[in-house]
Amino acid sequence: MKTTSNQQVMLGQPLDYPYVLVSTLKQFFGGISGIKSAYLACIQYADSSLSPKLLIGLDTTHDVEKVVCMFEEYMCDKPVFNEPLEFVSANSEPFSGYFSRIEPIYKKIKN
Repeated sequence: MKTTSNQQVMLGQPLDYPYVLVSTLKQFFGGISGIKSAYLACIQYADSSLSPKLLIGLDTTHDVEKVVCMFEEYMCDKPVFNEPLEFVSANSEPFSGYFSRIEPIYKKIKN
């Protein structure tokens, strides 16, 4: 399910923190020059019976869909994660307000 700007959602941190996934994402993001930072949230759609899923907010110079494709390629020889993920821009509504108030799970170190 893709999130639209007029859709009601509930955002928060995952109850069970996905340590292995976050570690994998940090390794992946470290190899991509255009990713400035990444944020983790858990999203529940208010009008849906679907289970909550993990949301990865990206502050990147790349198109988010391009990053998703690169991540899928990166993961082709790694263990599969059973949790559903959605990647979004951390700078666009309705997520920017939430991501601006939490610490990133990844931040590019400036030289």
